[in-house]
Amino acid sequence: MVTPKWTVKVSRKHNPDRTVVAYGKTAEQAEQDAKDSLRGTYGISDASKIEVVRNE
Repeated sequence: MVTPKWTVKVSRKHNPDRTVVAYGKTAEQAEQDAKDSLRGTYGISDASKIEVVRNE
């Protein structure tokens, strides 16, 4: 079974907002996946708000 892919909007303090992809069975899991991968995968260290937009 494939883990669902989610679009997540990341609001930033010092840079333009970004949209990233996260994975999880629920929106909450996708939000946590995004938080866990922001710095390492996307190079984002100034996130102020994370919002799960939609399931793809």
